[in-house]
Amino acid sequence: MFHDYLIMKMDPLLSSKGVSIDRLRAFCAVVETGSVTVAADRDPSRQSQFSRQITELEDALGVKLFDRINRRLVPTDAGRSLALMTRSYFEGLAELCRVGRSTGDAIKIAAGESIFQELVFPRLSRMRSALPGCRFVFENCPTQEAVQRLKSGRVEVGIIRDNAATDDLETSFLTRVSYRLVVPRQLLPQGHSGGLDCLRGLPMAILRGGGEFARTLATVTETAGVTVIPAAEADSFGALQELVRTGTVAAILPEWMAKALTADRFAIVQIEEFEILDRSLVVASHTRTKSLRPFIDSAVPKLVSIWRP
Repeated sequence: MFHDYLIMKMDPLLSSKGVSIDRLRAFCAVVETGSVTVAADRDPSRQSQFSRQITELEDALGVKLFDRINRRLVPTDAGRSLALMTRSYFEGLAELCRVGRSTGDAIKIAAGESIFQELVFPRLSRMRSALPGCRFVFENCPTQEAVQRLKSGRVEVGIIRDNAATDDLETSFLTRVSYRLVVPRQLLPQGHSGGLDCLRGLPMAILRGGGEFARTLATVTETAGVTVIPAAEADSFGALQELVRTGTVAAILPEWMAKALTADRFAIVQIEEFEILDRSLVVASHTRTKSLRPFIDSAVPKLVSIWRP
């Protein structure tokens, strides 16, 4: 009975000339790179082939798979669902081969650079002991990008802000992160009384881009009538920490990074208004990934236990 039901459901799809393993493979390559040109290794003939295959796939499924945003091809909701299902299918075949050949498994993990440095990398030995034979692949990216990679199946595990998690992601609380202003003592204003006034006239290293952290910080300073003077910009908190070490700029850093700097050279200024910047971190994985890869379902609780401070 189930066989007949499966054939009835699958025959119309499998008989469509627009659906094939080759087209699905091309689709996944474009999802991965965000560009037909890059996915096709800039080969004009392959570019034409990939574009045609994506169009045929959209026609066969009756859905739009990509939106073009800032010169990138970004998967639609339907595209992300298809990518997750397709990657899960390919990964399932690969996992079957690994089992048959007794080779190790792999887990792709997405998180920010500072999170890897503080919570993950120092615990690599414990991770290997808890998951023997497993290979870990680390992908450095901001929270919103990590969420997209989880939803499209590009990574299996992500460490993200709790307020960025969507309903199709399963999460486990990891830790709470607070932020502090760190100032080289030679730059500390004379007779400062603490608070946001410390920022006035202070050369600052700030995060690039318009992420949630930068937007919230801008709201806090603008409300207080304080103008931040950006003397340097960087893509990660780790880079901001290195800029502070030069002694020429101040920066707002996660508390763990602030405390790693020597107290004789750097002052940590606790500012009450910065409490709004605090956020909880969670370990997230997609429900479909866990259902299709039981190894991930069993591995996540172990990783949470190891990473939790």
